[in-house]
Amino acid sequence: MNWSRPVALLAFLLLTINVQQAGAVPFAKTYGGAGSEDALSVGVVSATPAGVGGSGPYSAYSAGFIFSGMTRSFGNPFGDTWVVRLDSSGTILWQKAYNAVGSLSSISRSVQQTLDGGFIVAGLLTPSIGTNQAWVVKLFPDGSVDWQRSYSGGQVANSITQIFPSGDYVVGGHSTSDDFWVARLNPIGVPVWEYAYGGLGYDEAKSVIQVFPSGDVVVVGTSELLPVFGPDALVLEINPANAASAVTPKWGALYGGTLTEEANSVTQLLPSGDLVVVGGTSSFGAGLSDAWVMRLNPNSTPHGTPVWEMAYGGPQPDDAYSVTWNPFCGGGLIVAGATLSAPSPPSGGFIDGWLFQLSLAGTLSTTFDRTYGGSGGDFAVTVKPIVGPGFVVSGLAGSTSAFGAGGQDALVLRTNCQGTIPGCASKNFGALVSPGVITPTPTSVFTPISTIGITTGANMSSGGTSTLSPGSYPITTSALTTGYGPC
Repeated sequence: MNWSRPVALLAFLLLTINVQQAGAVPFAKTYGGAGSEDALSVGVVSATPAGVGGSGPYSAYSAGFIFSGMTRSFGNPFGDTWVVRLDSSGTILWQKAYNAVGSLSSISRSVQQTLDGGFIVAGLLTPSIGTNQAWVVKLFPDGSVDWQRSYSGGQVANSITQIFPSGDYVVGGHSTSDDFWVARLNPIGVPVWEYAYGGLGYDEAKSVIQVFPSGDVVVVGTSELLPVFGPDALVLEINPANAASAVTPKWGALYGGTLTEEANSVTQLLPSGDLVVVGGTSSFGAGLSDAWVMRLNPNSTPHGTPVWEMAYGGPQPDDAYSVTWNPFCGGGLIVAGATLSAPSPPSGGFIDGWLFQLSLAGTLSTTFDRTYGGSGGDFAVTVKPIVGPGFVVSGLAGSTSAFGAGGQDALVLRTNCQGTIPGCASKNFGALVSPGVITPTPTSVFTPISTIGITTGANMSSGGTSTLSPGSYPITTSALTTGYGPC
């Protein structure tokens, strides 16, 4: 057997998880100013040596985290893309706001460390005149801009991932034709191909990952391919190798009922290769809407057949935004979202951030089913594994009466494998959900797209991309208030 590819693959997978500094402890911190801030994506990053970037020499940076979202406290009052680099204890190493000349606002929906130690950021620009455009920015390790491009074929880029071994990027979002927008970009952001996948209704890609050993990409989101019912979750597997093979997905499937379902995030389990998809469901479950988790077999006949599907929730709206699998924390699944059914404290909380653990068979943990928040609205938007071990979570904190600097702050948590943060339990931050409040409910509706068809839009790479004006800026934000964390 040739071990070179498995060894290289293992090295790449470890890079995406990253080893954290020894001795780092869990924390809960908010970051913001007088306005409102969001942390919509978080990444675990490796240490980078000193080097030279677009703004000249930069210092070495320790291992830690990076988050991105939007700030309305610094720079443009309508909102700028905001990227903040943290060390493993949550201390800021650098922070910058980014926008484009002629744009009213911008926001980042996705951030990831790249193979060269820099970062790739994806989101959208809102121009003063015209429609939104998808926006991708490549940063050096110090946050200075390497390159940036906007894409007229896409209205928003919700997720981006760098693919191995080429170093290209695959981005997913929403197209100007109201379809799934998926594009492969070369290492400087020029499209290799762009396609829209969908039907007559509204379709939007929410999450993109590369899967192994095939090297394909899996894209999940929301679709109205069956408009007679409500929107459904859509899962596609695409071979990104070239434009011709990307035209038709290798397989795809819809999952849903008579009301509304959505898929927000996907992860792959190894070595089985199964996929775990999370989102929200209104057709199934215990309340108005519930968190929804599916384990799918991409190698079954038909492809994507559910191994199991389950809704988790109580009498009020609940949702799941992100999922990860951490073999260093017992090998279970961790789901991040928000719950109105189990606020903390139960007597006075509004919607809270929510983390819960599942076995690989979908069994809900009784010791890791926790809420994080205060008297306002708080959300856990993204969760990533740490070889520390534990998890890092990003979101937003609206509980300014309890903690925070403004109307809404970015929230970053580093938890241990049980989801706890020392010093937080007395403030109901990380409180266990009372048994029975969240009820697992089986679900089962599955439609391969081969039975209904899917339309693939024309390749939009010709003329579909325009480089931004060189007047785009990073603004160093010096007025940030931090340390107002709940614990």
